[in-house]
Parts: sequence; structure tokens; C-alpha cells
Amino acid sequence: MLRIGLPVFVALCAFLVFLPALDAKFVNWDDDKVILKNANLRGFSEANIRWMFTQTKMGHYHPLTWVSYDLDHAIGQSRFDSLPEPVQQRYDMGFDPKIVHLTNMLLHAAVAVLFYFLARLLLRLVLPPKEGASDWPACVAAFVAAIVFACHPLRVETVAWATERRDVLSSVFLIPALLCYVRYAISPSAGRKVAFYVASIGLLLLSLLSKAWGITLPAVMLVLDVYPLRRIGGRAGWTTPRAVLAYIDKVPYLALAAVFAVWAGKAQETQLATMKSLEEWGAADRIAQAFYGLFFYSYKTILPLHLTPLVPLPVHNDPFALRYVVAALVVLAVAVLLLLLRRRWPAGLVLGICYAGILSPVLGVAQSGPQLVADRYSYLACLTWGLLAGAGLLWLMRRRAEVRWVRYALPVVAVAAVAVCATFAALTWQQTKIWQDSWALWRHAVKVDPQCATARLNLGLLERQAGNVDEAIKNYKAGLAVDPSDALLWNNLAVAVRENPARLDEAIAISRKAVGLMPEHPDLHFMLASSLEQRGDHEEALSEFARCIQLKPSVPKYHRGRGRVLMKLHRWDEAETAYERALALDRRLDPRSAYVIFNLDQLARIKEAQGDVARAIEYFKQILEIDKDNGPAIRGIARLQASSR
Repeated sequence: MLRIGLPVFVALCAFLVFLPALDAKFVNWDDDKVILKNANLRGFSEANIRWMFTQTKMGHYHPLTWVSYDLDHAIGQSRFDSLPEPVQQRYDMGFDPKIVHLTNMLLHAAVAVLFYFLARLLLRLVLPPKEGASDWPACVAAFVAAIVFACHPLRVETVAWATERRDVLSSVFLIPALLCYVRYAISPSAGRKVAFYVASIGLLLLSLLSKAWGITLPAVMLVLDVYPLRRIGGRAGWTTPRAVLAYIDKVPYLALAAVFAVWAGKAQETQLATMKSLEEWGAADRIAQAFYGLFFYSYKTILPLHLTPLVPLPVHNDPFALRYVVAALVVLAVAVLLLLLRRRWPAGLVLGICYAGILSPVLGVAQSGPQLVADRYSYLACLTWGLLAGAGLLWLMRRRAEVRWVRYALPVVAVAAVAVCATFAALTWQQTKIWQDSWALWRHAVKVDPQCATARLNLGLLERQAGNVDEAIKNYKAGLAVDPSDALLWNNLAVAVRENPARLDEAIAISRKAVGLMPEHPDLHFMLASSLEQRGDHEEALSEFARCIQLKPSVPKYHRGRGRVLMKLHRWDEAETAYERALALDRRLDPRSAYVIFNLDQLARIKEAQGDVARAIEYFKQILEIDKDNGPAIRGIARLQASSR
């Protein structure tokens, strides 16, 4: 009964604690770029599949994650037309956020169950039962390990953020890859060994195609080979035939890890202003960040309070600041202690090495992004904390018949374990609610850290969209007070200032400052071009629109902006070319969108200005194929037909 009931209960707990996510919307933190405005997630066409498996976006190569989003879109799109209007309003570009979040939750529940089976196997190897004894304690201990992992508040960012699908999906394949490897190592049957080995390699490949989390797996396998598998080191030796075989069988894993590590690095390099150079973030800063990361995820595992979606890199960092010094001293003290106890408690050293090894790619040695630490980075590394909790409970259960104090301590520990897991679950439920929408997310972030410039940026954007321009400007200026070199804050400040026509010159000056800080960002040039156009500086506006297109030719709004200015200058042929390009790009995103209708309307007016009545009427008719009641198109056709009689 335990063998079936416990993993089922793990799945239920892992799913239910995230129920608030089912009512969550998409947030203005990458969800729009990764999912909603991604034209390649609109069906499994040959072109879309080719893009998924050959291109990178937002600094990642994860084709299977794209496939999973496209499946969500297909499910949502198939239901869209049959839903009543109020329900349809939940959809954005064919994506139902409920379906996307449900998939994340189901994947997380699957990860929790798979971890239960991995934990049960590893705990049996570390603390085996007496011969002939029932092994229900290992099942219970694995259950606790899985619950501690699955219901912890540090998991919220990974599960409740739609964009982080890649983490849970890659883990669905990575954990069974390790499970199959352990089975391969301990199986006495040659046939089963081959099957488990091949399955493990295949699962690692699937995991890497979902996200490059698994590049550290070969190192974890080598550590497990020392203990508890005992294939190398100790009595097994380091150069014996058995040990050499343990090294050789890592070759396929290492090859896959190396290839995907290179691809991951190249993908990060394609993302504008993502990778930090040594001049921007020095060696001492990176060492301090690494110690702080190792400390932070452990500390937040024990005391998961005041979690926030972004802990930013300090603008002016002191690598010898108190928080870094304390973190380094704690980490080094624990490392020394684990080394001293390695013979009496080898599992402790193994867990410590695995924890640090899994975290190593995100500790800042190759710094990517604006974050010092991030909750999502703990997803796989903190499996070790679940194992530690399970191992402690199993040790007590194994000793209860031999040691008197254990018999008295065990009930207390059991009650404490239930209380801790229940507390974690309650905190997770509350933490999930901050991902309900963009407002909740960024208000929470500002509340936790008022000095977070990115949170101020995103909250200001929401305020401006809501018409609260003064509040938006207040947030942007608060962010710039922290980080005056943030080009995006300057750009958004320019957008807000431009809301007042009397401040147009000021907005242009602010835009020029933003462009100067980040000249390779096309949206900054777009903002400057739009303001110049508004002031009547058409030639300079055209130059800025051309720069946008040079930097990123696949964005339709850049072509529309250029076409709009060209129409004002009566350069009809060039304007037609610009709008045709915008039309092709918008049709790929959504063939029935308002942007497609707008492009067709502009093309019709261009042809009308050129005297080509037949082509103009044809463009208006294409609009009516999308929207049969479109007034401007109906009137346009009537006007053109009357003028041609």
C-alpha cells in the first residue's frame, strides 16, 4: 500500500500547494517575449519546427520547451472559438494562461514523484535495511524528502512563472536519467545494465533539449560512483579495471554535456546586455557572489521568508561587504566540517559536493543577467536538502530498536517534520499568489526591496499603461537613483515624459541618453525615432527607424514606423515596401490581428495615392476577409468605386 499510496500523495501535495497559479495571468517579465509574442509558437509547421530546433531566443536553446508551449497553444486555440466572450478574454494570442500554468504544475508533480523514487533508491544504498526486514522506513523517508523538495517556497518561481517551463521540463528527464544510471551501476544483470545505461543517456539528451541543466550530471555521477555506489575510490581503488570502466562509461554523458554547454554559452552571448565582462563584474565580485549563492540557497531553504522575484546585482559592489564575508565563512566552515567527517559521514560530503556542483553554472563565475541570486536556481540543487531530511529520518527509524533515546526522539521528530512540511506548504501557497499578475508581482518585489531598479522599471510600466503617468515617473526616477546607468529606465522615463506634448524636447533628450548608454538596443532607437517623428524631424526619424531594422529586422513595428514616416514624405514606393514587410511579419504572428488589418489599410491608401485603384480595392477586400464589418474598408471600396466610374 505504501509503495503506491506515498508517491500518489507526493504528486497530490506537489500539485495542490500551487493551486493559486491556476488563476494567474501572464506577467510582464519575459512571458510576453518568450510566449505571447513569439510567432514561432503558432502551430507545428515545418518552419516553426525548424526554428524550435535551430534557433535561440532570450539566451536559451531549448527546443522541447518550445514544443511544449506549442502544444499548450494548440489546446487553447482548439477551445477558444467555443468559449463564451468573458472566458475568451482570458486568452492572449491563443494562449490560455490556465493551460500553461496547469502544464507547469503537472510537470512539477511528475518531478516530485520521480524524485521520490530516486530518493528511495539512494537512501536504501546509504542506509540499507537488515536482511529480511521490511523496508517501509525507506519509503517513508523518501516521502519526506520529496515533500520537503516539492512543497518548499523556493520552488514557486520555477513553477508559477510561465517562462520557467524549461526548468521543470528538463528536470522531468534529468532525474530519471540519474535514476537509470544508479540502476545501471547496481544491477547484476548484463541485459538490464545495457537497457538502463542507454535509457539514461537518452533521458539526459531529452533533458538537455529542454534546458542545459544537465551539464553537471556527469560530475554528480562520478561523486555517486565514490559513494554510495563504491565503484571508484576506497576499496574499489582509483585505477582498477572497475574504476576505469566507471570513468569510461561517462564519456557519452561528458560529450553531451560539453556540446550543450557550448551551445548554452553561445545562446547567452546572443542576448543583448546579458553576459557580464570582467571589467563590469570582476573576479573578486564573482568569487564573493559564488560564496553568497551557496549560502543564500541554504539559508532560504531553512528560513524561506521575504522571497522576491529578483535580487539584483549591486550597482557598486564591495566583494568584502559583510554579507559576502559571513557567507564565505559559513560555507568554508561547513566544507571543512564535512571533510573532517568524511569517514564517519561520507553521505554528508557527497551531498555538499553535489549541491555545490549543481549550482556551479549559476553562481556567477560566468555571470549572465542582472540577478545576484534567484530562487529558480535552487530547483535541482536543493534536492540535496530533501535527501538530507529523508536520510536523517531514516537513520532514526533504523536505530529505534537499538538506541533508547531514539525511541523517544522519533515521535517528536515526526511531529516536527509534519509541522515543517505544513509550514512550507502554507508559505508556498502564499508565495504563489504574488505571481497572480504583473501588479502583484512587482508590488511585492518593491515591498521586499525598494532599491530594486528592475522592479521599479516594471511597476512604472504598469502605472503608465494604467494612465498613472506621475506614478510611473516617480518609479522610474526611484530606479535611476539606484542605477543611473540603466538605459531601459531612461527610455521608459522618456516614454512617460512624452505623454505631455509640452515636454517633447525633454523626452527626446532623455531618449538620446538612453541610446548612448545602450546603442545596440533597437527599442531605444525606436523610441527616439517616434519622438523625432512627432516633432517633425522626419529625416532623422527615418535614420533611427533604419537603425532599428538593421539591429533586428524581424520586428514588424520597426517597418511600420518607417512606412508611416515615408507616407508623410509621399515616398510611396518605399512606404509600400516597408508596409509589405510589416504585413508579412504580422501575418506570421497572427494572420487575423489588428496589425494585419492596419497594414492592409495603409497599403490600400498608398495605392490610392499612386492612382492604382484596383490594387487599393484588393487590399480593402483582404481586410473584409478578416473583418467583414470593417467600416473604413467598406467606405474605402465605395469611395474608390465611385471615383473610378
